[in-house]
Amino acid sequence: MTTSNNNGRALEAKLVDVLYQENPTISLVGTTQQDQQRDLAYFAALPQAQHSFLRTLQLGMRMSYLSEVFRPSKG
Repeated sequence: MTTSNNNGRALEAKLVDVLYQENPTISLVGTTQQDQQRDLAYFAALPQAQHSFLRTLQLGMRMSYLSEVFRPSKG
């Protein structure tokens, strides 16, 4: 797999991780849990500078914004 693809998986895994931790109504279904475990390993393998950037991004995107974007529809 390419570095770009691995970095994309790492970012996606971190996004899902934040959403999942911050919103108790979200369930990981199907292969999502296994995908998360695989892709969080990509996150762990990132250089420290990218860890720091993504952790900063994580703080900036907390649920105040994301809950508006990903609000489940009511019916």
